[in-house]
Amino acid sequence: SFEPKSILKQRQHDLSSSPSKETDSYNNQLYINLSLNESWSSGQIIQLSPKSVQTDSVLTQCIQALLTKGFVKRFECYATIHYILKNNSVQFLSPILFEYSKKLVNIIIVDNSITKTGQLVDLSDAFQSRLTTVSIKVLSLLSSHPKEYNIEDTEIHRALRYISFLLQNESLPKSVCSAVLQVIKDHKSIDTPLPNPIIESILQSLLVVQNFSSFTITVEIVSILADFINKYKGIMTKHSTRWMSFLLSTFLEYGSIPSAQRIVRAISFAIQQTVNCVAITGKSKISFHNIMKLAGSDNDNSEVSLIDAVLEVLTSYLKLDFYTGITIWLNLTYLQNHQFPLDHVQRWISVILPYFDNDDIMIKKSCFFAFKSIIYELHSDI
Repeated sequence: SFEPKSILKQRQHDLSSSPSKETDSYNNQLYINLSLNESWSSGQIIQLSPKSVQTDSVLTQCIQALLTKGFVKRFECYATIHYILKNNSVQFLSPILFEYSKKLVNIIIVDNSITKTGQLVDLSDAFQSRLTTVSIKVLSLLSSHPKEYNIEDTEIHRALRYISFLLQNESLPKSVCSAVLQVIKDHKSIDTPLPNPIIESILQSLLVVQNFSSFTITVEIVSILADFINKYKGIMTKHSTRWMSFLLSTFLEYGSIPSAQRIVRAISFAIQQTVNCVAITGKSKISFHNIMKLAGSDNDNSEVSLIDAVLEVLTSYLKLDFYTGITIWLNLTYLQNHQFPLDHVQRWISVILPYFDNDDIMIKKSCFFAFKSIIYELHSDI
């Protein structure tokens, strides 16, 4: 059994003919052609019970509808598919979607790519935004179980490449951003890891996306970066200055905000992954100097200014969360190696000096370990 559910406000030109409550006429929907626009009421979807015997018919008809030229009730169709995917197990849906999932992924790519006129999808339109959001949510559910849904790695990778471009859209709304980040975060590969060009494309999008002053979105972006640093060490090391600059900028933005501790902890984890990456790849360590060069600064004092800014925020954050703060300090020390400006070493060390007299023995031990680490790093080339 199923019943309609309105999930979208009507467009202005539909207001003169509000949809009915959809009783008997809507209950007959399964027995008509869902590829016809008139088979759908604006803003309403088909809600089947979990494991309904009608699931096969509705899903296949919805996919066929999306393939039909001139079909405009795409939001309602995607929303119906999303509802079914959310309310049924992968095991139940796998036999049904096994032959159709590839087509569905391709439809989603086409619906969210550059239009035939060469323009980006207009996400400033609220209805297009909702359509894009729900279609990307469908992709997220499919790409997290590619083997069960018979989707090859190349198709998932192609989808990731195209939808990551949405993050660069000037009119990107928060809902679309969240949906795209979810796909990037949760997608699975069966045999083949992401190719380097696609990793670079995703990285480029992640580093330019606006954060909407959202802690959740910022944490998601930083967490994805940490995951990529861990999984794709080679190509990520190549672009380390770019994403390290992003991590430091994010730390400077949120490190002094007490309510943003989960962002800083995500940054700390990403920097730890960076240290692991450097240790494994043996690549040259990351310097503030290179980061400032990337930022296009011609000021000879820019490196010192950045260090001063980081230390100012670190000093503040150590009072909020000492252990995360000292971990960031230690890892940045490691990444700097012996590249500190010599006249700045004392100031760098002075951040932790007050904690040597702390009553907490574990804090004292952390300080001694940290001090030993910086001595080692400053003399590691001797």
